[in-house]
Amino acid sequence: MVYVYPPPPPRPSGLATASLVFGLIGIFAICLFGIPGIVAVVCGHKARRQIREGRAAGDGRAVAGLILGYLTGVWPIIYFIGSATGSIKS
Repeated sequence: MVYVYPPPPPRPSGLATASLVFGLIGIFAICLFGIPGIVAVVCGHKARRQIREGRAAGDGRAVAGLILGYLTGVWPIIYFIGSATGSIKS
């Protein structure tokens, strides 16, 4: 009798984990002006590509990192535009 085992599931993506971590850093490190948020977005999109191709797992981490990255990476742009137009007084 021959036993055939299914292939092991793909390992979690390191990029997805990095995206989530940088997204969380972006929330708590406001003084970094959105740089962790930008890194989270880049890592999140690369991780989603890996996951779509079946080379990795961890879609939830990638999506959470993307959401946090967009939230923490966009506020400096809004602040800059608001202060440049005079609608935000610093």
